[in-house]
Amino acid sequence: MFTEISWDSYITIIAVLVTGYYLFVGFRYYRSDFIELLSGKKMSQADRASFTEVQKSHKENLQEAFEKPNLFQLAQSVSDEIQAYLHEGARNKLNGDEVMKGLRLLLGKYPDLKNSSFSEVIENLIINECEVNFSMQLDAEQAKALWA
Repeated sequence: MFTEISWDSYITIIAVLVTGYYLFVGFRYYRSDFIELLSGKKMSQADRASFTEVQKSHKENLQEAFEKPNLFQLAQSVSDEIQAYLHEGARNKLNGDEVMKGLRLLLGKYPDLKNSSFSEVIENLIINECEVNFSMQLDAEQAKALWA
């Protein structure tokens, strides 16, 4: 049976199947992009500025990661400490003021992370863990104020 199919037929069938698959995936997930491309729409100035800002941000984060390679380890360390502190605080039934004071002291040990790209992630961790462990609703400004 396999001797009846030539290599040319095999390659042609595979090429048609692969092309069909990629056309299906492209149409399914990138339909709006194809329509914009075919209609000749250009990227708006706001979209272009947003895209440039995202590229600049990624470049700065990558540069920061290479210049200060221990920041990731510091961020991991402080996130572990925050989680442990908040779990213990919930177990010991600390009040909100004690929790905030402890978090300020804990973050004070890591001044390098205050203005790094990891600060927002750490603040989000604090917001989520406080909500889970203490039913405290913190907003982004309150979490950012803990670095002071």
